[in-house]
Amino acid sequence: MTIQKRQTMVRILPLLLLGLLWPPLQPATLRAQDHTPIRMFFPRGGERLAEEIREIDPSGSPNERAGRLVRELLAGPRTDLEPAFFPGTRLGQVFVDHDGTAYVDLDTAGVKGQYGLVQERLALWSLVNTLCYNLSEVQAVKVLVSGGEARTLFGHVDIGRPLRPDDGLIE
Repeated sequence: MTIQKRQTMVRILPLLLLGLLWPPLQPATLRAQDHTPIRMFFPRGGERLAEEIREIDPSGSPNERAGRLVRELLAGPRTDLEPAFFPGTRLGQVFVDHDGTAYVDLDTAGVKGQYGLVQERLALWSLVNTLCYNLSEVQAVKVLVSGGEARTLFGHVDIGRPLRPDDGLIE
């Protein structure tokens, strides 16, 4: 072995030993970075939307993150707020296009209950505000019903065009 190779080995060996002896990162340290705070919006008092802070995994494509947010919303609040959607409302597909519109397909076939105008409006804008305020890629939401276009979700609010966030409904 030449002197140059021996000197290189002498320099590298302590680094290798240090790497073997260095304690690995703890899983809790990694997990703390795997979640980010989000703002969910749920009805309160039947007339306004209130914010509920949660943590969610920020990884994945805009479609995957939007899907996670909608599933969290459909699962309902964890605090004293009211659910935005009746039980039985299911998520079909979510797609975020390059123009900043999220297409959210909701299946309401299993829903038992009636929405009035105010309840429908709060449900829609809980969805719109939750997506638009948490995903920089989303500026508007187009709601589809059972895989296709619809004039309204429950008979009151026009969903024929993409909906934009509404700060006026938030407490």
